[in-house]
Amino acid sequence: SDVCSSDLVKLRSLLHRCYTHHFDSVDPGLPSLTSTMTRGPLPLPLSERYIIPDIYESRQITQTQTAPLSAPPPGSAALQASTPQPATAQEPSRMITVTADVRRTALEWLIEGDLSVIIGDPVIGKSSLLRYVLLDLLSKKPRHEDLAIKWGNRLPVWIPFAMWTRMVGESESNCSLADMLNTWLSKVSASADLHTLVQQALEDSRLLLFVDGLDEWSNEVAARSSVALLEHFVGEHDIPAIATSRPLGFERLGGLSGKWRRAKLAGLTVDQQREFSSIWFLHRER
Repeated sequence: SDVCSSDLVKLRSLLHRCYTHHFDSVDPGLPSLTSTMTRGPLPLPLSERYIIPDIYESRQITQTQTAPLSAPPPGSAALQASTPQPATAQEPSRMITVTADVRRTALEWLIEGDLSVIIGDPVIGKSSLLRYVLLDLLSKKPRHEDLAIKWGNRLPVWIPFAMWTRMVGESESNCSLADMLNTWLSKVSASADLHTLVQQALEDSRLLLFVDGLDEWSNEVAARSSVALLEHFVGEHDIPAIATSRPLGFERLGGLSGKWRRAKLAGLTVDQQREFSSIWFLHRER
């Protein structure tokens, strides 16, 4: 049966709590400042310590290029010196198109499309970005209105790509997206109600997929099969998805179709580093 609106709010809250507990266990922040000992500082939630990063987006930019003047023929220097030259000689110019990396806010870039891949080096924060966006969408009071407007009516679900490829490699019959989601929810001890909620969202195409670690696989054949399953699912059900990957693993896998936008995750600027440090120093003082 369909879930009524009040029950849906409660279930989304339970799902938020379930994800929060799991993410805090795998991403506690600075270990020395998130001790679970009685006298140690309390853990700092991801939503309170996260710094919104930037991405580099490749763009085609049209520029005016001025062509250099032709070199004078040998032996003509004396002739040029004796010949009056125009006071304002105009060099010929032409329009050229070049590819340039434009730095911009990651969240701003994400809401402009429905299928996106964040490429980044190890430990630069790809998974943390997905966790932050997912939790904000499930929050009762989202911090980012643009995200809520775009995807607030969808149910965000976490897909560890490594687990999916492992399931595909072990069984060809029990490795659909629904199977993977049920397995993962069981792993994080989700209630039966949450299983039901995700299954209903799966059936009526209300999901928003967060696919973490497209490069995290040990079986290339299984990884390619998982990518094919992902491509088929999002295409068949018109479901948005955000994925992450390291560059080399993404290239080895062959990437995704041209429907997916790609951007490179940037490191923190000096100002962002200061903000990050301030958050943790204040937390330590408290």
